[in-house]
Amino acid sequence: MAKMKISQLEYYVAAVTEGSFVRAARRQYVTTQAVSRAVRDLESEFGVSLMVREGRGVKPTPLGLLFRDQAKLILEECGVLKSIASLEESDARVPSVVSLAVSTAECRGDLYPRQLFRLARNANLSLHAVFGLNACCQDLLQGEFVEMALIVCSSCKDEALMYGYITSVEPQFAVSLENALAMKRGLCAKDLDGKQVALPLDVGSLTYFKRWLSASDSEVNYESVGLNIKDHIMFLEKGGVVMVLGNDQSVLPSVNRVVIPQTGKMRLKLPIYACAKREFDPASFNAVCSLLKNIASKARRIGSDETLSMGHAPK
Repeated sequence: MAKMKISQLEYYVAAVTEGSFVRAARRQYVTTQAVSRAVRDLESEFGVSLMVREGRGVKPTPLGLLFRDQAKLILEECGVLKSIASLEESDARVPSVVSLAVSTAECRGDLYPRQLFRLARNANLSLHAVFGLNACCQDLLQGEFVEMALIVCSSCKDEALMYGYITSVEPQFAVSLENALAMKRGLCAKDLDGKQVALPLDVGSLTYFKRWLSASDSEVNYESVGLNIKDHIMFLEKGGVVMVLGNDQSVLPSVNRVVIPQTGKMRLKLPIYACAKREFDPASFNAVCSLLKNIASKARRIGSDETLSMGHAPK
């Protein structure tokens, strides 16, 4: 049985981006046949249809779009491995403290436990973190109130900024204890079909969420929910579902809710990026990215230490 290759993912992502095997081949400096064969082999290996021909071009199927998102995450993880392999000691230009805006959302959870940022440091560097919505973090960076930002799902990257992929997170779903979904130990896209879902708070997360639903031929009804406890309680009590970043005290604090993880093979993942203005010192940027990857690793360990029954209704 053939095994997926990194080059196949690169060719597939290029084909989706360019909308053409010919343009993708030029972009990757390979033949058109190599791109076409890579896509065909991926479809054969996974037993799914990823692309359809449209005139002289091609376009991804709904599942193909989700596949593209996950392929990009894998390629970015490979980029992280390459950067780790070539990592050199930061030189004297790296400052001792870097100011960082970190994406968070009132009632819907912190990206990572805040205490990790207070404790995070290496031999020469520590972080001064401030917290706010995704858009606020980007505004703080553009206004030069902070030197770097840690954001979720940058849907369209600003050419004036440099980006470093840090990790990806699997969002979870909060419901009231009376919701029929509360008895489930895991949710897939089909479970949300036809449900009322709180509108995600940034365009990138909404885009990824829509693609995840579309790949399972599912649709939801979106409702804008105010960023306060009262509005979230009212929404949950009428059967609503809220996509959240985790299951800790930053998620709907003091609310009787159940937080349910995802289940199944096709899971929604949101990429996390560090970004800074292009004139920011590259050595400092790489040093902060390295520290943020360490924070991400610690956050994953904290999450894996929690019991699966945490936050779930009893059987």
